[in-house]
Amino acid sequence: MKFVSTLLLYLLLLPFSSYPQHLVGQNWVKPFEFERLDEKSGSNASDIYRIYQDKTGFIWICAANGLFRYDGKVFLPVKNEEGDPLGLGDDHVYRLFEDSANRLWAITEFGELYLYNQRRSNFFRFHINYEAGCNSEKIAQLIEGPSGQLYVISNSYGLCLFDVPHAILSPLSITGANAKKVFRAIADPVQKNLWAHTADSLYAFREEKSAAGLRLDSAYDYANGTSTVTMELDKGGNLWLGGWYPELAKLNVRTGTFELFKFTNEKLGKDKLNHNRVNTICFDDDGKVWAGTNAGGAFILDPLTRSITMIQHDEKNESSLSHNTVTKILRDKDGNVWISTWGNGLNKYIPARTQFGLLRCRPNLKNALGSLQVSTFYEMDSNLLWIGSNDGLNLLNRKTGNIQFFKIPGQISKGQVCSIYAIQPGPRQSQTLWLGTSHGLLFFDPNKKAYTKWRAAEASELPVEQELVYFIDRTEDQGYHLLTYGPYTLFHYNTQTKRFVRDSIIEKTIQDPNLIAVFDRQHHLWMSVEREGYIQVRSQKKTT
Repeated sequence: MKFVSTLLLYLLLLPFSSYPQHLVGQNWVKPFEFERLDEKSGSNASDIYRIYQDKTGFIWICAANGLFRYDGKVFLPVKNEEGDPLGLGDDHVYRLFEDSANRLWAITEFGELYLYNQRRSNFFRFHINYEAGCNSEKIAQLIEGPSGQLYVISNSYGLCLFDVPHAILSPLSITGANAKKVFRAIADPVQKNLWAHTADSLYAFREEKSAAGLRLDSAYDYANGTSTVTMELDKGGNLWLGGWYPELAKLNVRTGTFELFKFTNEKLGKDKLNHNRVNTICFDDDGKVWAGTNAGGAFILDPLTRSITMIQHDEKNESSLSHNTVTKILRDKDGNVWISTWGNGLNKYIPARTQFGLLRCRPNLKNALGSLQVSTFYEMDSNLLWIGSNDGLNLLNRKTGNIQFFKIPGQISKGQVCSIYAIQPGPRQSQTLWLGTSHGLLFFDPNKKAYTKWRAAEASELPVEQELVYFIDRTEDQGYHLLTYGPYTLFHYNTQTKRFVRDSIIEKTIQDPNLIAVFDRQHHLWMSVEREGYIQVRSQKKTT
C-alpha cells in the first residue's frame, strides 16, 4: 500500500516542469540523464557539426565522417552512389535547411549546395548560375523570407537573392545597410522581417512587394557585435544572440532594447572559460533558454531569475553529457532534447524519464514534509497537491515548490501516531477535506487550519469508536463510501440525513492487513486479498 502510494506521488510530481529546476525544499535525483547514441545505434559520428529535424520527423546528423538519417530506431548513412557525378561530392555536410516547398537543402563544409531527391533518397549537386561580377562562391547559409523567397549568405558577397527556378544568385544592395558584410541571418514570421547580422550592426530587413529585394526597416548598434555566433527567435518574438566570453543578449523587438546576460567562470563551472563561446541556442515550453558552449558543456538560463543550471560531462557517470564541446541543441517535436558534441557524438535527453522529484522530510524546518511516511494524496488543482502522511496533511504548491505541514493536534491523536490513509473533498460549497485515518474519520478546514473528528448522528451505523478508516470514495450524488478495517466494513453516507449505513457487500469477514482496495470511476469496489500466497480479486457494484 505504502509503496503504491509513494510511486503514484512520484508520478504526480512530474508536472513540476519539463526540465529540472532547483526549488526550495526540493532535491532532484539524476536531473540530466542522457541516452548516448553511438555505434550500437548505427551512428559512429564523433565530431558533429549540426543536427536537424525535417518536417516528417527524421533527425539528420551532419558529422565530419558523413551524413546520417535517424528514423527513431537506427541511423542510416547517406552515401554517394558509386560513379554518380551528381551525387554528394563532399561527405562533410555542414548545414541542412528545409524550405516551405518541402525541399531539403544541404550545404557542405566547402560551401557547395545540394538538393535532396526523395525518390532516390540521395542528394544531387545544385549548380548555380552566378550573375556577372559574382563568381563561384562558397555558400554559408540558406534562409527563407516571410514571403517564401529564398536568400543565400556567401562568404564574399554577403546576403544574396536566390532565384531557385533559374538557379541564379544575385548580390543585394540595400540602402543604409552593408549587405555584403552579413554573415548570419534569420527570418521572423511574426514581424515579417529578416534579421541579419554584420560585424558591427544588427539589421531588420523587410521584403519589397513591388520588386524582388529587401529594404532596411531598422538598424541596431550592438556593442559586442563581433562576438555573435548564433541567433534564434523565442516564442515571444524576442531575438536572442549568443557569442563569445560567453554571453547571451536578448533584443526586445517591440522596444528595441537589449538585455545582456553575461556569465562569470564561477557560474559556468570549474573549467577555465575565458575563451569560451555560446555555439547554439534553443527554447523549451516554459521560456527557458538552453545554450551550448564551446568547452563548458551546456546550461539552462531562466531569464526571469537570471539563474542558470549547468549540464556538463562527468567521467564517472555514463549517463551524463558525453562531451563539453556542444555544437548544436535541438528540441524535437516530441519535446526531447538532442545535444551534439564535437569529440564524443550525440546525446538524447528525454524529460519524461528523469523528472522525478524527491520531497524530503526535515523535522522542525519550514518548507518540508512533516513525515517520511506518506500514505496518500489528493490533487486539488493543477498547482496544489494535498499529501497525507503520519501526523498530518502537507500542502504542496507544485508551481513554487513550497510545502505547508498541518499537524494533527494531540487531543485527536491522543499522543499516538495518526496516519492519514485517504483524502476526499467535502460536499459542494464546502472546502472541508474528509480524511480517513488510523484514528477514525476526520475533517480538515483549510481556512481555519483546524481538524475535527466525526461525531455520530442519531441512528448512524458508523460507530464513533471506529478507529481505522481505510478508503473514502465520493459518489456522483455527493454521498460517500467508507471502507473501515477491523474487520473490513463498507459504509454509505447520505448527505441529507447525514448518516452512515452499513452495506452487506462484503459477505465474509476479512482481517487481512495487506488488503488493497480501490474505487473506480463506475464506483465499483475492487479488492485484493492475500490467501495462501495467491491474490484473489473481486469486483462488486456498490448500491446507493
